[in-house]
This record gives sequence, structure tokens and C-alpha cells, in this order.
Amino acid sequence: MEKQYGVVGGRPWAYWLSNSILEYFRADECRSFVVEKNGEVAAFYSYVIDKARSVGTVGYNGVAKGHQGTGIGSLMMDRVMDGFRSEEMEYATVLVADNEEHVPALRNYEKHGFHRLTGYHELVQKL
Repeated sequence: MEKQYGVVGGRPWAYWLSNSILEYFRADECRSFVVEKNGEVAAFYSYVIDKARSVGTVGYNGVAKGHQGTGIGSLMMDRVMDGFRSEEMEYATVLVADNEEHVPALRNYEKHGFHRLTGYHELVQKL
């Protein structure tokens, strides 16, 4: 929305997202990791385990701009999938936005065996 309409609620999108991310990382079911390269944070990744449903869900993740295209994203997904298997999950899921910024992530997920199950559209209008 910010891209199309500008700042929403008087604060940038990152502000609103940061609280949601911090709450996510505090959950007992969340597993989160940082990837360092030469003493620098190169990436982070996370996933959630739902033992009752036997579903592992890929969570927030990202690769720093200077480290994109180096294989770190693929390595992270390998680690996530290993985590799902070690915790005996039967299914792996991921939600990914259908926009230009998320195309590299979508490619990485597909490369790791994910396929589209369903889709949705977020619709918005300025009032």
C-alpha cells in the first residue's frame, strides 16, 4: 500500500511490520537463525513447527543485498528443509507475495520442491 498511496497510519511500512516480526520470533514454535559471512550478517531465516498438524512453515527470511546471488538463499532453504525433516514434519508450506520483489524467493522455493497450492489477491482502495 505504501508504494501506491504513501505512508499509511503516519509511519512507514517497516515500523508496522517490525512488531509483527518480533512477536513471531518470540513464539515457542519459531526457529530462527542468522547467517554470518566474514563477521557480517549476510542473511537470516526462520520457520515454525506445528506438531499437531505435522506442518512446517517457512517464516521470515532474507539475504542482504551484498550477498544475494551467492547461494546463501538456497543454503538457507536446505537448512529449513533439514529442520522440517528432523522434527518429523509431513508437510512444508510457505507464503510468498506475488510481486516483483519476491520473484527470487519464489524461484528458490520452487527449486526446493514447493508448488503453488492456491493463490489470493489483496485488494485495497483509498477511502
